[in-house]
Amino acid sequence: MKERGNLHWSDEVTLTGGRQLVSFNLPTLQNANELLWVLDHTDTGDYVTLENLSFTAATQITDTATAAFVWSYGMLLNNWDSSSGLARDKAKDAAGEFDAIQATGALAAATAMAAQLNVISRADAIQIVSKISDTLLLDLPRYHGLWPHFVKVSTTGAITIAPGVEWSSVDTAIAALALLDAQNGLGLDTSGTEQMLQAVDWDDLLTPNGISHGYAYAGDRYPYSWDVFGGESWLVDLAYAAGAAKVAPMSYLTPPTANGSGFIDEMAWLFAPPPAQDYWGADWAAYRPAAADAQIVYYPAHYPAACFSQLGLFGLSAGEVPAPSPAVQGSIYQAFGVGGRFASANDGTASTDAPVITPHYAGLIASLRPDEAVAMWNWLIGQGYFTPLNNVESLSFPSDSACDSAAPVWNQLKGSWNLSLQTLGWGRYLAQREGQVPVLWRAARENPFLEAGYRLLAPGESVFLPIILKL
Repeated sequence: MKERGNLHWSDEVTLTGGRQLVSFNLPTLQNANELLWVLDHTDTGDYVTLENLSFTAATQITDTATAAFVWSYGMLLNNWDSSSGLARDKAKDAAGEFDAIQATGALAAATAMAAQLNVISRADAIQIVSKISDTLLLDLPRYHGLWPHFVKVSTTGAITIAPGVEWSSVDTAIAALALLDAQNGLGLDTSGTEQMLQAVDWDDLLTPNGISHGYAYAGDRYPYSWDVFGGESWLVDLAYAAGAAKVAPMSYLTPPTANGSGFIDEMAWLFAPPPAQDYWGADWAAYRPAAADAQIVYYPAHYPAACFSQLGLFGLSAGEVPAPSPAVQGSIYQAFGVGGRFASANDGTASTDAPVITPHYAGLIASLRPDEAVAMWNWLIGQGYFTPLNNVESLSFPSDSACDSAAPVWNQLKGSWNLSLQTLGWGRYLAQREGQVPVLWRAARENPFLEAGYRLLAPGESVFLPIILKL
């Protein structure tokens, strides 16, 4: 077993002919990207057929929600490069090849949450968050105050925008607010993050409809704005309210979201407490449980005989398709959703010929619908799809298949952003289950800079409680 040519482990076994089950006890390993099988001492015509290969991990965790958080956080942390301070977009990417800024900020937030839940020590959390803070605030390029969506790191350690990507207002908002939440939760200095948000060129980004999406790679400002109800717009507007002490306009103030993709309903409330009603009049207290229920009942309502309906599996949110290799390049990543203001439902049947689920959504609504979320992830773990070694980006049952464990087609991608969403969702649930206020919500009440912005968007909010909803 190797990583970039460096040998980490090797062993040998004598093959006796016929079917043979071979197992090895592995030592603690570092990163590895090559598994080589070498057949020695052979004669012409000798061959070996490898029928199956699997890795087995032992764990003492028996609680489904705890496993969902700990294993997801472990995969996310494994995507982080401690030397650069950045998280790669996908586990299969090389560090520095295509690093994700919003996921890097979200990792800082997840690390503070892991410390709150005693999964890692506070000292380790401070070390990780401090490194991320230094990288984002000191080393990252900016354009009109915005960070790039993705970056690359040279062999000398220089960080530059990745070719062809945008200077993104929403990814800047996510990363900065997540970092500020983490710093506040760990008692670290937040002034650098506050100054960074104040230095964004909000005047240039402001349009009559809302905050612009940002700037193209070449520097032209996008004509499109965050002007539609949903978590993305809310986080961008929270960053604007904190940084500029103003409230941005919005064209579509109330539900639905643009396309009904599940993460849009909940992502803002990973980083700030949800208001009952916001500045624009949106009734989040009513919308969130209704949106969760719409997702849970989608397949029973539209495909009552489908495996998802029989097994209680749900979740239409953005992600890669279950089988990327036969998919057209531009359709590998899709905004699956129940339908919204500008798009009809996308459940995968039109593009993949089978209904799709994206399990990270269940983590996002665990605080709202714990029974359904835990039952679904218990199935994923019980069937061996989600493990300490394997993630489930998306999953489908072929239309002619049985509903057994061997039937699904599933994508094992360990993408840092969707790992962030499920990690933060399950972490929020675990904190609330223990009667605690999620650590990432505290900045909206403890940090004067963020509190001022939050109160502009949620003027009627005075308290928040560590409750789990089941309406």
